[in-house]
Amino acid sequence: MWAKLFLDSILLLVLKKRPMKICAKFELNWSITTATEVVLGRMKTTREEEWFDEEYRKALDERNQARLAYLEEYKDTNRHLYTTERSKWRKMARKKKREVENAKIGKIEVLRERNYTRLFRFLEEFRFSP
Repeated sequence: MWAKLFLDSILLLVLKKRPMKICAKFELNWSITTATEVVLGRMKTTREEEWFDEEYRKALDERNQARLAYLEEYKDTNRHLYTTERSKWRKMARKKKREVENAKIGKIEVLRERNYTRLFRFLEEFRFSP
């Protein structure tokens, strides 16, 4: 990531020194992007939340497959399948997130009963951050 930002800053310096056409700028930017991807590879992103487990991933894949089937053929059966998979996935996601949140709240209550002074570190997890 930092290498792409570094190469993008070099790109900006080059573009400031000499004017180029829009197509040439695009080609230069694309070549830098592909070169960094070849050299550094693509970083895989993973979800680190506790509720994102194999069951969640399976339900998400089923929902995505139903969506793709609906987008390929706009039929009522595909739409009904997609809406049922989506609602099933939403219910499961809410349930898993609620379980994790209740477990954290239980942990905070246990720490409060023990008069743990660093309780506020755990409370910061519940602050709203958009």
